[in-house]
Amino acid sequence: MNQLKQKQLKEFYEVKFSNENLKNLCSDFSMPLLLDVTNLNTYIVVIGQEAVKWGNIDEFKKQGVDFAMNFYLNFMDNKKGKWLRSPFWKYLKNLDENAVWNNIIKFDKGVSTNKLDEDTIKNLIQFHKGILAKEIEILKPKVVVFFTGPNYDYLLNAVLETTSKELQVEIPNFNQRHFCKLNLANCKGFENFKGKAFRTYHPRFLRRMLNNNYFNKQSKEISENIVNYLKNKI
Repeated sequence: MNQLKQKQLKEFYEVKFSNENLKNLCSDFSMPLLLDVTNLNTYIVVIGQEAVKWGNIDEFKKQGVDFAMNFYLNFMDNKKGKWLRSPFWKYLKNLDENAVWNNIIKFDKGVSTNKLDEDTIKNLIQFHKGILAKEIEILKPKVVVFFTGPNYDYLLNAVLETTSKELQVEIPNFNQRHFCKLNLANCKGFENFKGKAFRTYHPRFLRRMLNNNYFNKQSKEISENIVNYLKNKI
C-alpha cells in the first residue's frame, strides 16, 4: 500500500514544488522537506514546526523531487543516533519510531519561522495552503499529532485556513493551551479525514516541563499525562 502512497506523493510534489512554483519564494530557503514513506507507518503522522538547515535548495532545483524524497528517506533510515540527543525524536520513539515525520512549514532559513519578517511569513503561508491536506488525504493516517505548541497556533490556523475556535476541542482534565483535540475534518481539504488529531507542545518544551529545575511537580505531571494519553490513543 505504501507504494501507491509513495507514487501519489511524488506526483503531487512534482507539481507543487516545481521550479516555476518556487520562484516567488526566497532564494536562501532550504530545500523542501518532502516525505518518503517507503519504510514508515503511515497510520501515525507526527508534525513539527520546521526543520533547521535542511538540504540545499540549489541542489533540489537541479535534481528535483526524487532527490528531496531520497534525502528524507536516508534521514529517517539513519535517525536512530538522534534518539539520545533530540527531545523531538525521543518523543517520537515513545509513540512509534516508524511514524511519519512532517512539518507545518516545508522550508527553513536556519531559524524559527516566527522569527522571519512579516512578508516572508505571508508568502510561506500562502504557498503552504493545501499541502498538508493533500498529504493527509494520501497517507490516510489514523492519528495525527501536532507537536507545534500554542505559539504556532496562528501559523497552523493560517495554513489550514481556520481559527482556533473552529479547530480546537478541549480534552477533559487538560488545559487547552497544553493539549487539545483538533477537528481537522472541519478544515478545507480534510473533509474525508476519519482519524484523530491532537496538538500539544513541542517536545523540547515538554522535556523542560519534566525537569523540575524549570517547572514544578504539576508541570511534570502534565507532560507525563500528555504522553500517556497519546500512547493510549495510538
